[in-house]
Amino acid sequence: MLWLNLGFLFVLSLVPLATEWMEKSVFSAIPTTTYVVLNVLLSLSYMALESDIHHSIASGCSRKAPEEVLRRSTMKERLTLVAEAAAFVLSLALPSSHLALVPLALGYALWIVPDMRIVHLLDFLADADDAAGVEVAEEPGASAAGADAAAGDLGSERGGGAAA
Repeated sequence: MLWLNLGFLFVLSLVPLATEWMEKSVFSAIPTTTYVVLNVLLSLSYMALESDIHHSIASGCSRKAPEEVLRRSTMKERLTLVAEAAAFVLSLALPSSHLALVPLALGYALWIVPDMRIVHLLDFLADADDAAGVEVAEEPGASAAGADAAAGDLGSERGGGAAA
């Protein structure tokens, strides 16, 4: 997951450079095509990262996650890729026009409405943490005195302790 995240962030860091190059060249063909290709790479790296996150959540939870939480929102992603493919074709077919940016804008407009799967996923993870917290509190030997001692150890590690 680390490498997918780094790849996504790397591609994302190239967006300002491509945008500035497109602006300085007054939307000529090569910078516009580069910008469109960069957006396709950004979408693909996001889809790979999202898939890996869903896989790690599914394999890391003791409870079975609801299907709605684990189901990927492929409709928006596919429509965005179709819009980006149309933008790529337009950037090659009509290099002197700005029409290649229209499908990109339409693809971006799909993402204005928030994805409710994120809310459901956060609710599921919060419930899983609450259930794990209850299990930890019910373990024999777990007491408030032990927690206070651990808190005192943390304070002494910081260079003070309870008296400081």
